[in-house]
Amino acid sequence: DDVESKKPFKCEECGKRFTQSGSLRTHKLTHLPENEEARKPFQCEECGKRFTQSGNLRHHKATHLNGPIKKKCQCGICGKLISTKQALKYHQLTHLDNPNKNKFKCEICGKAFITSSNLKIHMQKHAEKAEIKRKFKCELCGQAYTAASTLKSHMQSHADDDPSKKKFTCDICDKIFTKKSTLTVHKRSHL
Repeated sequence: DDVESKKPFKCEECGKRFTQSGSLRTHKLTHLPENEEARKPFQCEECGKRFTQSGNLRHHKATHLNGPIKKKCQCGICGKLISTKQALKYHQLTHLDNPNKNKFKCEICGKAFITSSNLKIHMQKHAEKAEIKRKFKCELCGQAYTAASTLKSHMQSHADDDPSKKKFTCDICDKIFTKKSTLTVHKRSHL
């Protein structure tokens, strides 16, 4: 009874219990008859192990930081050493000469991938890099910027909403602005 109160979410398929409904939802994916790639879209590029959530993959990647993995499988085509048979299988797909090879292309950098799940993993890297770069965040609306000066300019858009800070009026449409330069740019829209 104590287990039920601490872990109220139960999998009807196998009886396993969880503290959060989201964890149960993720767990239920393991019972789906679909292929592993669909169930576990996040794959470690180092060893080939797959995960249902990006956070689990990130946590797993930390295990590789303790030193290089022993590479025990060798590709018969290029001789590259790979850590697991599963990763070797995936690697060997890169040698196939077929029209589907690298059909999943990153729109940001152009790098191509054999599977959609690997493109998804790759896209996360772009998102993480962008998040790191956007460290100047507006406290009023949550918009984030890469430079303090851009945030400062953005803050003017909020000042435009505060009637007490508006000083410059357009003589054509009566719209009011806080900066003369913004009014000048605005006036060009009337030309």
